[in-house]
Amino acid sequence: MRKHDVRPLVAPSTKVPEAVVMTRSLTLAEREWARRISGVLALTLLGRLIGFVYPVLLLRQLDNAAAGLAFFFVNSAYFVVQPVSGGAAMAMVSPIAAASTDDERAQWLRAAANAFVPGIALASVVAVIACVTTSAPVLPMLTMVVGLSVDTMYFQLLTARHRYTAAASYRLIANVAQLAALVFVLVLGFRSVTLVVAIFAFSYVVGFAAVEPGQQALIALARRVVSATRKQRRRLIKTAIPTAITGLAYSGITGADTYLVRLTHHDLVAPYGAAKTLAAPFLLVSLALATIVQPETARADGVKAASLRSRIIRLGAGGGAIGIASCWAFSGIAVHLMYGGRYPAAATTLGWLGTGTTLLGLHTLLQVWCWGRGLYVVPLISLGTGAVTAIAVNLALVPRLGAPGGGVAMCLGAAVAMVLILHLSSKPALRHAYRPARAIVRLGDRPS
Repeated sequence: MRKHDVRPLVAPSTKVPEAVVMTRSLTLAEREWARRISGVLALTLLGRLIGFVYPVLLLRQLDNAAAGLAFFFVNSAYFVVQPVSGGAAMAMVSPIAAASTDDERAQWLRAAANAFVPGIALASVVAVIACVTTSAPVLPMLTMVVGLSVDTMYFQLLTARHRYTAAASYRLIANVAQLAALVFVLVLGFRSVTLVVAIFAFSYVVGFAAVEPGQQALIALARRVVSATRKQRRRLIKTAIPTAITGLAYSGITGADTYLVRLTHHDLVAPYGAAKTLAAPFLLVSLALATIVQPETARADGVKAASLRSRIIRLGAGGGAIGIASCWAFSGIAVHLMYGGRYPAAATTLGWLGTGTTLLGLHTLLQVWCWGRGLYVVPLISLGTGAVTAIAVNLALVPRLGAPGGGVAMCLGAAVAMVLILHLSSKPALRHAYRPARAIVRLGDRPS
């Protein structure tokens, strides 16, 4: 990376205070950080926008019963796979990102693989319970468990190795293939729920085939003849447990509502899914940035980490205010444009879901920031409390109000979680951990 010129605009004999050099360097670092993420952010947003079209097509093209069932599988699966996606996959990001050699990275990957199989088994048990209690077929949910688990492990490996463009391209290619396959089967007249769920679950294979030959992110590490040490396995499991519980809590806020709506009102899952699908774009920017935030925080010194947290809050506050206002102002128009007159009741639900999703987006950024700093307990507390709030309100309101009750519950759970993580991640005891290691923050390290 080209070194920035930070020469002082004073006489050569005058010594520039260290604080002045640091301030100038951080400003340059912020510009470099913005330049680096802009391309990745654009690719990630494009991929997620294409992915957004998939459930919209399902809800428009399938009849209400089939559309509701398909949405239940697609939405609830993210809750079901948390033992993998929130456990082994998330726990390996920071140690691989901070590793200095391929042998060390391969050891951490093997440690994660040891936790992957038990995670799949636990997720499968949760899948069976979710389907049996709601009278849904088990096979489509198990298909989602396998597909999403493998997809998440590979995606997180790419981000852990700082291959941000490759990770964004992987998801973009997979989503394009997913949408193309869905359009193809719909044109042929197929309306099978199992088929459309299988397309959703296994589209990652196309992305993997397109990206991995050039990146060698997985294959190169798999070829290393090394084994994870007992200390590494213990550390990864010790990390995976709180991240998995945090993921379950996160999904308790975002997935329990869909489960309870199906449990109590089968006929309302499709209109609820229509509202929830339109609320999903309010997470787009946050999820795109989260791809970078955790690994960058993991290798950051104290100054850069503190600066990154400040930027997250500034960006989130401004964007969140605009998002929430837009959601309430244009929810009716959005529902009509996307679905015509099919789901008119979704507009009110969308207002609550959009507000909650926006708050959860900012929480997601602070959550991965905390994980990058090793503060795993902070999001566990915030999301755990938010999940308890959301589930309690769901149980109280969904049987009485139906779909809007789920929206209110999700919004309140997200608000509680957001307030808590803002407070806990700024406690003086945590701030004390920021020890400036150098004046100039390096952002040009080569990807590993």
